[in-house]
Amino acid sequence: ILLCCSSGLTTGYFANRVNQFCKLNQLPYTVDAMGVDELISIDKKYEMILLAPQIQYQMKRLKETIKESLFAVVDPATFATYDCAKLIQFVEKHLKGE
Repeated sequence: ILLCCSSGLTTGYFANRVNQFCKLNQLPYTVDAMGVDELISIDKKYEMILLAPQIQYQMKRLKETIKESLFAVVDPATFATYDCAKLIQFVEKHLKGE
């Protein structure tokens, strides 16, 4: 899973917290983070790319460029509170196609 925001700072912090949460709860997820400008040049394939609410306007452009990943926008309340449990629930829901 890749978390993406404007510069990667906010999502970097959130990704660290989510990774700790996943480790403590023995969940099979690994979360990376980066700024949206770096996203176009990624060479690693991510099953899911989560956009921070403030960059959701870029989703259409990103989907056209990176076609093999599932995209979603993180709920603003989940993002603002760094709610790891809600983020994982959100990911699982989207990966199941709900």
